[in-house]
Formats: sequence, structure tokens, C-alpha cells
Amino acid sequence: MLLKSTSQYPCQWDDLVDKNGRVIVTIYTLREKIIDGPSVPGVKFCEDGIFDIVVDVPELTEEVVAEVLVDLSSRAGKRYSLKLA
Repeated sequence: MLLKSTSQYPCQWDDLVDKNGRVIVTIYTLREKIIDGPSVPGVKFCEDGIFDIVVDVPELTEEVVAEVLVDLSSRAGKRYSLKLA
């Protein structure tokens, strides 16, 4: 599944949407997620059907997000990739 970023890199968090604009993945830096309360790096599939992913990096870049999606693809059994501008 080809996903599009809703942010501009570098950033602290991003929603990745499918071709219909539905959010599939929300990805955060650990520092950004800690603002909402205690958090640890990892992948969580939420009740709303969205993957919440926390990564321990200073900022999100296209390269970081692409790597995260490779890992998510192997875990979820479905291929996810980032549509580059």
C-alpha cells in the first residue's frame, strides 16, 4: 500500500494516509509522544484501525519513515511504502 505523508520533513510526527486520504499510520518521535505521557518505542495497532508507531530518533525524515514502513510491512504481512514527492 502506497502511503502519503501529511507533513513536511523533518518533523516530530506525521500521519500517513492512503489514496483515499484515510489515516493508516501515525508516527511520532519518542520525544513528541512523551509530551502526552509515558511512552516507549514500538508499534501499536489501535482500536480505530490506525498503527501508532513511536521511534527513538531526534526527528522524522523520509529515510526514517521508509525504514519504519519496511519493519511494519514485515510485522503486518502487508507491504507499506512511502510515496515520495
